[in-house]
Amino acid sequence: MTGKPTSLVFLQQKAKASDTERELAQRLQLELVQPTALGEAPEFGYVLELTDAGLGLRGMEKETRGTLRVDFAAKSLQRRVQQSVKSQDIGKAVGLTRQSQLRVLDATAGLGTDAFLLASAGCEVTLLERSAIVYALLQDGVSRARETSSELRDVVSRITLAQQDFLRFQKQDADFDVVYLDPMFPAKRNRARAKKAMFFLQQLLDEPSDEALLLAHARSIANSRVVVKRARLAPLAGGQQPDIQFKGSSSRFDVYLIR
Repeated sequence: MTGKPTSLVFLQQKAKASDTERELAQRLQLELVQPTALGEAPEFGYVLELTDAGLGLRGMEKETRGTLRVDFAAKSLQRRVQQSVKSQDIGKAVGLTRQSQLRVLDATAGLGTDAFLLASAGCEVTLLERSAIVYALLQDGVSRARETSSELRDVVSRITLAQQDFLRFQKQDADFDVVYLDPMFPAKRNRARAKKAMFFLQQLLDEPSDEALLLAHARSIANSRVVVKRARLAPLAGGQQPDIQFKGSSSRFDVYLIR
């Protein structure tokens, strides 16, 4: 968490921490604090906590109130699944109109929403996430999905998680048709933190890798195409013109074909 403006601790739910809480806090190298710490004008900006709803990241400051967790059963996500992923821009961008059982490397996984959509459409998706905190949230989300329903269990069976920096990933490690990139970009200061998830992640993650390097590395790994998700009006990754673009109201997908 070096260099971040706010601190993060692990909040145990009772006076005595559970074995799971202690193990998680130790693995994530977070200070374990008792519930009474919340009533003492805490200096920390975020708490990670394990409740009945799952592992969550909770903002403690007025501007960040709320809890972020990976929830593949969320109604908003399930609505998108029901709307046919193949007909959505993300499905068109990765090439689902031609082939459904694609092998996709989601190189910058974040909270795994796009990876879940692709897995629900039949893709085998490997998610790379370099942040230990975000990786823990992903693990928890996948674990809860397995226990929620047979449908969710079937989808997440096509998801593989790995805690790794994409730039250290080598082509010989696996074979992928598509490399999918959703690089973290700076939030516009004049926006009232419209997407809390994005703001939380920007607080947690280190500075994003150089996009030109990410794109070049992705091209060296993908067999068919590289897909870069961008804000609709964001500049091109590394200034490189894509072969195809799919534009939505708030985001777009730049497709770089491998020839």
